[in-house]
Amino acid sequence: MQRVANTTPVACATRPDPTGLDLAIARNLLGECGYDLVERFGHVHAARDAQEWHLCLLADLASMPPARLLTCLDEALKLRVEQSIALSPHV
Repeated sequence: MQRVANTTPVACATRPDPTGLDLAIARNLLGECGYDLVERFGHVHAARDAQEWHLCLLADLASMPPARLLTCLDEALKLRVEQSIALSPHV
């Protein structure tokens, strides 16, 4: 899979929003941003470089426009950074 470098997830949403997503469309959309879609126990995760981020419930995809999925990815990435900062030892 070709990776897209230095692209924010929200910037990848270039097509008009359909009424909802299925796994194939979501997989392609995340792939355009350089992430793999992983489905685990009814949840949708984005994965890259042995890291995984929870995005939404699988059941929510059908009513979710692409921009919302990418917003979920953006929020998950920001949350991970905030948690890393909070957990880092203070020098």
